[in-house]
Amino acid sequence: MDELLSNKISHSEKGLRELASNALSNLVKYDLEYSANFVVEKLIPCTLATDLCMRHGDTLAVGELVLALNNCGYTLPNDKQKGVAGMVPAIEKARLYRGKGGEIMRAAVSRFIECISIVNITLTDKIKRSLLETINENLRHLTVKYRYFYLPTFFLINKFYNFNS
Repeated sequence: MDELLSNKISHSEKGLRELASNALSNLVKYDLEYSANFVVEKLIPCTLATDLCMRHGDTLAVGELVLALNNCGYTLPNDKQKGVAGMVPAIEKARLYRGKGGEIMRAAVSRFIECISIVNITLTDKIKRSLLETINENLRHLTVKYRYFYLPTFFLINKFYNFNS
């Protein structure tokens, strides 16, 4: 896990970052506590990094880890759920969709929202609305390739967080 965290999750190749986040999620079952307490805690602040590769890889990894932990029957404590829930608003506040990497960050955030929606992370109404607005905005900005892939996220967030709009 340490090799993935220190070298692969922020690699310059987008495909390798995606593989690393999936590999991390596959390793979760071997040490749930370490994954939930150390790995998630280490990754959350890096989702606001100035380096696009780190920001993208860590955003994907947090979503996949939360989903894998849930699939193993582990429920994140409330304080960790708050940290995870606050990631997207923090990314938006820092305006990290702008510039060269905007599209891949939008795609990573969409996948992240999909993962936390499946897990049904505890969210305030304000954050729920914010996530729905983010998905709507992301679907408008993403290229057709990404739009097709992340359209189910819109339906998942509506299903799991009971939106009527």
